[in-house]
Amino acid sequence: MSYCGPDPNALFPLVWKNDRAKEVVDHESNSHLVSLIDDKSGLDFGHFQSRSGCSSTLATLGGGGDADIFVSGAAISKIQCSFELLENGIVLFYDESKSWSSQVSGENATPFEYGRPRRVVVLPKVNTTIGFGGVGRNLVEFDLVWHCDRDTVDATLETRRNIPPSRRRTPRFLRTVEDVDTMAPTGRCTRVHTSGPRSLTMRWKELIKIGSGEFGVVWKGVDLDSGRLMAVKKLSNPPETSHEQWKATLNCEVKREVSFLSGLSHVSQKSHI
Repeated sequence: MSYCGPDPNALFPLVWKNDRAKEVVDHESNSHLVSLIDDKSGLDFGHFQSRSGCSSTLATLGGGGDADIFVSGAAISKIQCSFELLENGIVLFYDESKSWSSQVSGENATPFEYGRPRRVVVLPKVNTTIGFGGVGRNLVEFDLVWHCDRDTVDATLETRRNIPPSRRRTPRFLRTVEDVDTMAPTGRCTRVHTSGPRSLTMRWKELIKIGSGEFGVVWKGVDLDSGRLMAVKKLSNPPETSHEQWKATLNCEVKREVSFLSGLSHVSQKSHI
């Protein structure tokens, strides 16, 4: 098979990480997505219409004929997982399997947790590997190789938001794919990823610095579990103030700022920070 470079309209390809993932890349049903990234083959997506019929879906992976990327195997759900592009340009990875057998790992991983929806944001250098199937959820593993770095991801996502929805129709629309039912697992094939109910803290990552003040720096950030954009102020001890003085004034300053911010109302819910 001859490979070409990545499609310019693809946000990031899935590059095979283990032998089972390479089988997925080499499967004839996925041949129209294959490209070469750093001497390793991968699957581009985002430039074809998803078979799901949803304009926000970048790609679905699974063993069913309706999946954009076909993955063979009795332990793979018909729709195992998917990538969704939110209106704000953030990409969410969803575990849609029957047995909770998808997971993220790699750099700055924020794995699925008990009590949270089974979705998580993927970014350059954040959740850089996906895996699914089997007890360890690593039967098939791919690396996400972004075509941009962390510093330019915001501009890149803005560009992707402006791509017309008239993507090319995938050749798999014209094919007949054998749709085999997923076999029931013999016993529990996966486990909840935390010990049980507990107090959940917000998981977020900064994107770009948008301002600074006397008591800290303001970042444009993203909630890694919902994809919601937000402004986050990270407080810091002013260099000319002792730690004791800082602690004495912190409570008052924080209350004053929270009171001020609570009175603000954005003019449009669809506007982006």
